[in-house]
Amino acid sequence: MKISKLVIFFSILTLLILTGCSNDDDSDFRPEEVVENSMNVEVNGENYESINENVGGNENCGSLYVSTAYYEEDKIQFSLNIDISKNGQLLEVSYDEYDLANDPSPRIRKKFLTPNYNPLRTFSISNFSYNQETGSLEFSFEGSVFWEEDNNIQRNLSGDIKIKSFKTIDCSIAKYRISHFSNNIDLFSYSSLRTKYTDGRQRHRFYSNNGFILDVKINGDLWNMPLGAIDINENSSQNSITLLKQSGDIVANQTPSLDQYEWKNYSTNGQIIIEEKTTENGHKLIIGRIVIDALQNNETIYSFENIEFKTGSFED
Repeated sequence: MKISKLVIFFSILTLLILTGCSNDDDSDFRPEEVVENSMNVEVNGENYESINENVGGNENCGSLYVSTAYYEEDKIQFSLNIDISKNGQLLEVSYDEYDLANDPSPRIRKKFLTPNYNPLRTFSISNFSYNQETGSLEFSFEGSVFWEEDNNIQRNLSGDIKIKSFKTIDCSIAKYRISHFSNNIDLFSYSSLRTKYTDGRQRHRFYSNNGFILDVKINGDLWNMPLGAIDINENSSQNSITLLKQSGDIVANQTPSLDQYEWKNYSTNGQIIIEEKTTENGHKLIIGRIVIDALQNNETIYSFENIEFKTGSFED
């Protein structure tokens, strides 16, 4: 009887020891996290990294909206938003920061932005790769953004972003734009503005990401004009195009105004060539090319042989 009890005792003890060892081994095991999205960024010389749910965004209406976030207790919290076209053209950058180490409570958010009308003046995108079928996106970035309340205070940013599968949101609007790439000068619009006046004249203004504005004035609706060429003359009061180039100190805020900068104005001679009329998301679109020389004091400063444009009609 004593022998049986002794055997049972050692059997239970052995089981407890083995069970305890097994639990210790399981508690130490941590499955390696699979990194699908990542951001590595340097902010004023300090390195930060975010992964997976803290890095994402979506594609909408031909643009890619990338959002990232970082939080480190009692030190810093920030979010970085970078808007890019599907072919890698920079549209806008915003960086929101909370200084958790020095700011009193409640925390104060500081918003930093790229310069109004000219994000390429201080920021650039490189090594861009986007696969529209799989949604994979990779690019590098570098540049400076400026505190909206005091543009003398800036943050210098650089880094890389990788996203395994970018989300696509259906576009419900029509996007108007210009694009022109050459060894001489590029134009790529990040925004546009259309105006119809009471006398029927129209203005189609395109804002390029490198500080240029293409200001098109037409005596009527392009939808009602035949396919083919419309002559543009610097002395015409009917159909004209003005090229504006930004100059002056950097202004970065959420209320851009042309009055914030000095602008060089160039009159133009050339043609607007209407090549196609179509509809997109219920909107009438006119697609074509602009061929112009930009002049100053009767001297040709810039020549554009093929500015692609897409704009809308007011004839619904």
